[in-house]
Amino acid sequence: MLRKGEIRICPASYYSDTSHNAAIQDDEVSRVFCIPTWRERLAGKNYTDIQGHRIEYKHDDIVLPVVFDDYYLYSLCDHIYYRMPTDFGADAALIIHDPVRFTQRFIFTFLAAYPDWEPLEGPVTYYDPYLDYTGFRVPEMAKPFGYSYQREVRIAFKPRRRPAKKLEPVFLNIGQMDDYAELLWA
Repeated sequence: MLRKGEIRICPASYYSDTSHNAAIQDDEVSRVFCIPTWRERLAGKNYTDIQGHRIEYKHDDIVLPVVFDDYYLYSLCDHIYYRMPTDFGADAALIIHDPVRFTQRFIFTFLAAYPDWEPLEGPVTYYDPYLDYTGFRVPEMAKPFGYSYQREVRIAFKPRRRPAKKLEPVFLNIGQMDDYAELLWA
């Protein structure tokens, strides 16, 4: 990656694979919101009627997933928190000293090959699934606040129309990065 500038970008659905470690495995094509039910459960109820529909929750809260189309996702961080190398099973880190240059090259290269996609980039918005029902506008750029220690920054591309087939990882060549990045080994 450093010397040749070759980068693999995966579909967001790739991260739900159970073979990934706990820090990597994540549902990136839905966002979950929760409605607390403790008052109802304390009152002995195990359901709520909402607009004529009975929602049973037994011994838990109501979980509402918001599902959206798959997209391409590349994750970075703006700061290495002390537990990240261990959590991600990493023994090295690529430090990018010119993130603007990196991001511009990345987006330009992707859009040159896939012009019908919309680029998204920037820090992730972390939200509380119980309180922040309108805490973000772009689901591809949001995660529950339990991941906030990762200080994630994303480069993502969402389709302008639903993809006709399942997305597969793609390789981009953004050119060598030696002059604005360095590799640090543990």
